[in-house]
Amino acid sequence: MARINFEDDVESRSEFWKLLKLTNGDRDIALGRLVRFFRLAQKAYGHDQVLTEAILKEEDLLDMIQSGWVITVGEGYRAIGAATQFEWYREKVLNGKKGGVQKEKNRLAIATPIATPIAYPPAPAPAPAPALSHIKKKDISFVEKEEINNWKEKWEKEFAEIYLDYPRKEGRKAGFVFLSKRDWTDETIDQFARAVRNYSHSRNGEDAKFTKLFSTFVQCWEDWVVSPVAERDAEGHTMADIMDAAFAIQKLESEKNHA
Repeated sequence: MARINFEDDVESRSEFWKLLKLTNGDRDIALGRLVRFFRLAQKAYGHDQVLTEAILKEEDLLDMIQSGWVITVGEGYRAIGAATQFEWYREKVLNGKKGGVQKEKNRLAIATPIATPIAYPPAPAPAPAPALSHIKKKDISFVEKEEINNWKEKWEKEFAEIYLDYPRKEGRKAGFVFLSKRDWTDETIDQFARAVRNYSHSRNGEDAKFTKLFSTFVQCWEDWVVSPVAERDAEGHTMADIMDAAFAIQKLESEKNHA
């Protein structure tokens, strides 16, 4: 696992506040994008490369330019503080290349008979990975957690859009943590969206204080895939059926426009 260095005051930096504004004030999304950016910037610096605008666009990280997390280097960009934060990684890459050359010399020495064998010194041992026990509690969110990061990158936009339809905007963070522990497919995502719409429709005109927190709803959302209180029109369609049909038409039109 690669090591990503963050300074303790990262959230107090003006660049972070600019990025936070670009992510609609969502701290978790801003930090997640920052981790992805620094991972990409660290790899580029270690191999003596720069990040181009095309690369950042492909990785959906152009907001790092807008928020000031980069400096211009030649025809590309590097993360601010790269020389301080990533120099250890560049040395590791260089040592790895030296080790590869040494291995090739050893291979040739074995393959080619010679009168006096030449003993080459062993390649230097890699530096041990930092122990998680040494990470401060306040810094734990900056450690790469591949499972959570992969879930957020794949589903965060879908769940963020679905959350907009939920009638009570409380318990979002705890609810998303609960959702991240489950495996999702396109089918179950659609079912979850339907459940949110059904429950939201059932709360129309009701006292908001009796509406479930989002973190409570996500633990029983499957009970609302088919609404127990759904009203039906003359043809037997529920409001959720109508909304699903409208959403499907909108999705098809969007795909057609982008084709």
